[in-house]
Amino acid sequence: MSIVAVEQIKETSIAVGSLADYSALIPGSKYFWRVTAIDSSELKLETVSEEIGQFYYNPAMLSIDANMPDAKIYLGGNAAYSGHFIGNTPLQLQDVAAGPYTVVIERAGCETFISQVEISKGGYVSVNANLLLAVAPELTKATALRSIKTQLKSAAQVAPFIVDFNNDDMADLLVGDEAGAVSLFTALAKRGSKFQYGAAESLEFGRLPGTALFVADWNNDNKKDVLVGDANGNVSIYQQSASSSDLAPEFDSVLFLRNGNGAVIDVGSQANPAVVDFDQDGDKDLVVGTGKGELYLYLNNGSDATPELASYPKTLTTFSSSVSPMFVDWDADGQRDLLVSVEGSLYRCLPQNDGSFLVEATALVDAAANGIESGARYFVVDSDNGQGKDVYIGLVGGEVQLMRSAGKEFLPAVTGALLDKLTQVSDLAVAAEIDVATLIANASTQISEGDFNVAAQSARDIADVGSSDAELYDAAVELVALLNQ
Repeated sequence: MSIVAVEQIKETSIAVGSLADYSALIPGSKYFWRVTAIDSSELKLETVSEEIGQFYYNPAMLSIDANMPDAKIYLGGNAAYSGHFIGNTPLQLQDVAAGPYTVVIERAGCETFISQVEISKGGYVSVNANLLLAVAPELTKATALRSIKTQLKSAAQVAPFIVDFNNDDMADLLVGDEAGAVSLFTALAKRGSKFQYGAAESLEFGRLPGTALFVADWNNDNKKDVLVGDANGNVSIYQQSASSSDLAPEFDSVLFLRNGNGAVIDVGSQANPAVVDFDQDGDKDLVVGTGKGELYLYLNNGSDATPELASYPKTLTTFSSSVSPMFVDWDADGQRDLLVSVEGSLYRCLPQNDGSFLVEATALVDAAANGIESGARYFVVDSDNGQGKDVYIGLVGGEVQLMRSAGKEFLPAVTGALLDKLTQVSDLAVAAEIDVATLIANASTQISEGDFNVAAQSARDIADVGSSDAELYDAAVELVALLNQ
């Protein structure tokens, strides 16, 4: 019997997951343990216990992979905020706490993948993400959203947020309005590319005037929390209580976010919050747009689970009127872009060398051309997994509309993604000592020239030649499916 792990402790117990050699344990295996007492005197005498214990190592496990190599994996995110980064595909997590999880997978050249999983004690769950190649958005005319009873409409200006709040793999609609009301419209069914929403459920958040919402797991307890910006310029947070769940959320009393000096965040006018890992250091930062047009960044000097916002914000850019931010990878290059709603239009902002941002001249959604009044707020997400990112619009009159994308052309970043997949196939062929070098070279040229149909045939030929190696065959078949999208 070989020794797998040795641990010296002062306590009388230790969690298996705390062992220094924990990674050496093999799931499903039987292990024996014995205690050796060490005298605290200078002699350091050892007494070996006669008792030998045993246990089976059956941890709860979550296995995550994708049809594209090296995709980024996050937990607890949504379309507007990636969540907590845990690694790249393929990844296997052990000793995962039981409960529901939101898995977010992102990769350059692909649309964001979001899936809900439920992990039981000692259970095993596998997620194999079928990433879709990113399509350039071509937005169609806006149409009003409806619930099962009536048109989705409030008595005042609304700010929409799309999130699967109850973890049923259907995106729900959370709406805050100018009067301070917060309503959750649960998605009841999906018919084709359209969701059917239930009647409004009121969430009692104290009716802060000018409510602008953002959903994020602020303290990494695997529950959705709600940040609220208000007309006074403050940003508060409603965190789910310890006994709460996303299925039946109960929120603690409001907490106003504070800066590093301990002062309540106050941007002086309407606050529109967004959460993002702005400096890509692994923790969540806060960006706040104001009613006067400033866009402020509060970097996080704490941790991802315990944010400590900077004492003073940095000004990213300034507009002539109220600005509402959102971070979306619009061009699928692997980096979230800063999108802003200003005077009813939706713009993309480009980062400059000095850390500031410059607004693109052409709006993604032009207010004048679409009859949208100043003050509209936007939410961007590929809601139908098909033809590019769609745009939800919260109007000044209280109506929520949707501009669906009918895009047909792939974004430029798709070419690089397909070449990365081809490299994965090539590496597997080399490892299996199967000669497909000529087919790989042909496919590389065809992908680079945008001839995806011909490249798909080359990939089929690679799968045929490499059919004796299961891993190579599967990767080549995945490449065929991607090229045929």
